[in-house]
Amino acid sequence: QDWDMEPPAVIGHAIVRRNHIDDAGVCGIAGVGVQSTLIESNLIEHIGDRDVELAWETGGIKLHLTKNCLLRGNVIRHTIHAEAIWLDYENSNTRVTGNIMGDNLETLRGGIYLEASHDPNMIDNNIIWRATEGAGGGSYNMPGHGGWGITVDGSDETTIAHNLIGLTQDAAVKFRNIEGRIVSGRGGTTRWNKVLDNIFYRCGKAIDFSNRDNAAEGNLYTKDWGEVRDETRG
Repeated sequence: QDWDMEPPAVIGHAIVRRNHIDDAGVCGIAGVGVQSTLIESNLIEHIGDRDVELAWETGGIKLHLTKNCLLRGNVIRHTIHAEAIWLDYENSNTRVTGNIMGDNLETLRGGIYLEASHDPNMIDNNIIWRATEGAGGGSYNMPGHGGWGITVDGSDETTIAHNLIGLTQDAAVKFRNIEGRIVSGRGGTTRWNKVLDNIFYRCGKAIDFSNRDNAAEGNLYTKDWGEVRDETRG
């Protein structure tokens, strides 16, 4: 990955299928400007032990600027200091479905992290089981937080449906506003997202909405095991 390189003539249009990726210290599968790509039926495990999450490029799958992509049927487990799936910046018409994510430990985000995206995307029919909070630190003086199942960060029009999320240290579904970060001409106000027909089992919280322009319907809630007061106290 090199932000200064000349982009190739064709970006994306790939199939990444039935691979076993094990013991990668930073990232399992990564891409920039990923279009019309299918990532399915991969086993990705033991990712992130270099503890460089504060460089913001870690994850079992870490993709930027996805468009018309499908992430389906992957198993991502035993990560530390790394999200299971991170979709970074201006993602559009991307679906994350039928994946199993477990043991996502000491991460500042959580299982699935959708960042700075104003167009519709869908996260559905996944299992996310056990996510714990990261320590924070670094030059940004970031406090410890995370341990979320799904994080929607400055993103709009996301559908989160039919997922099973359990044993997250903080919220199963976490929404955050980033109004000061200008992407595609405006800030991240986190509006018009829907949380539908999910099951939340023993999470620190079930849903943490950042404003009233979002909706939840048809979810099953069990008793929260945590007493979470804010995002820096898992």
